[in-house]
Amino acid sequence: MVLDDHPVVLKAVVQVLRGDQLLDVTGAFERSSDLLKAMKVAPPELVVLDYQLDPADADGLNLLIRLRRDFPDTRVIMLSGSEGPANVHVLLDRGASAFVGKTQDPELLLTAVRAVLRGQ
Repeated sequence: MVLDDHPVVLKAVVQVLRGDQLLDVTGAFERSSDLLKAMKVAPPELVVLDYQLDPADADGLNLLIRLRRDFPDTRVIMLSGSEGPANVHVLLDRGASAFVGKTQDPELLLTAVRAVLRGQ
């Protein structure tokens, strides 16, 4: 599953992930409430989660903490344009399995997803 509040970014991330025939994107969401509803029905193995969501929505850090608490078996890869070391450290410290910057090559996202799914 993927959550990003920017439709263009969301569609691009989904397209990148669907480029790997072994990956199954089970949902793409612009709002955290929609993601959480879907996860309650069928918790995914992995969520790619935007760090900076719309101010009217949950913030990425608190949503990460909630996902780790409520869905401990679901791994979370954080995706963000805020790539400073402090942000990355906090997100990994709070339970993110990986961090991928939005300025990185899309192949890095696929590499991170594959590695996290392998338990690395």
